[in-house]
Amino acid sequence: TADQPLMSAGVHVNDQQKPVDRARDVVYTNVFVAGTVRADWTAAGHGLGHCAEDGWRAGERAIA
Repeated sequence: TADQPLMSAGVHVNDQQKPVDRARDVVYTNVFVAGTVRADWTAAGHGLGHCAEDGWRAGERAIA
């Protein structure tokens, strides 16, 4: 149950789940990041229900 640094690796995102660079600028406007691909997001920390919800939100944003 201890934090694993490698599990924190991933794609950093803004509040709209779009990938950002180190300057927090959006890299791709038509890409949305969800679940364990996202930096600092782990299934163990959030649970599978939250991961499913995160994916659902990303999908809704992609079709909007």
